[in-house]
Amino acid sequence: MLGVFGWYALLNMEKVTEHQETVRKEYEEKMRAEAQLARRVEEEEDPRARGLNDHLAEIASRPKKRLWGQLMEVAFRRYRIMSFITGTTLLTLYVMLLLHTFDWRSGST
Repeated sequence: MLGVFGWYALLNMEKVTEHQETVRKEYEEKMRAEAQLARRVEEEEDPRARGLNDHLAEIASRPKKRLWGQLMEVAFRRYRIMSFITGTTLLTLYVMLLLHTFDWRSGST
């Protein structure tokens, strides 16, 4: 049964389009710019906290190697393939068990 669900999920997997990816990146950039602007507007900020915020802003602006979404997409793709293979194997085993229990010569089980 899981193999059937895995097969169905593999065929109906929703892919992220390039347009959706660019919209997400534009939104992230907009939110990052707003956060940095709000941080600059604060006039009385502790110098120690300012140093920590600058450090975090530097880390956030670095290019990311791989995002969690991409990692999870790969993991789910592998899971779908594994469940398809497992389900197909189980179905084959059940059919073979059914054929093995039936005596073809005498016509009875």
